[in-house]
Amino acid sequence: MDKEKLAIVEKLKCDYEEEKEIIECLSKINDSQMLHVYMLNYNWDDGLNIPQMIVENGKIELSTAMLIFYMADGYSYLIDREESHNPLRKNWEIFIKDLYQNILQGKFTKGEIGYKVPLSKVQKYCFCGYYLLRRH
Repeated sequence: MDKEKLAIVEKLKCDYEEEKEIIECLSKINDSQMLHVYMLNYNWDDGLNIPQMIVENGKIELSTAMLIFYMADGYSYLIDREESHNPLRKNWEIFIKDLYQNILQGKFTKGEIGYKVPLSKVQKYCFCGYYLLRRH
């Protein structure tokens, strides 16, 4: 990514304190690389509103959707798809389930940005074994 685009992403992280302002600025960005870099550096303590907007705006690639899914702890959703009755997790469950379905349905295009989910060999092995056991 060129320095100009990187400076814009950096400005979003530093210059805006109000979520509303950040969402307004991000909604105007059409560059999938800039959105990807923003999400790479997103502070998940800030909640799901910004990732939700980025996913819904239709300007991200599959790699960014996978990044968001992983960083939002989608792995735990895949391991335990049972709905919890914890009201604090309800928004997360809705977000992650919708994102997962959109990924499976091919909503996101495969582009030039790459992303390899950083699962350990143990996590991959455990998930595959768990998935196979649940299917039978």
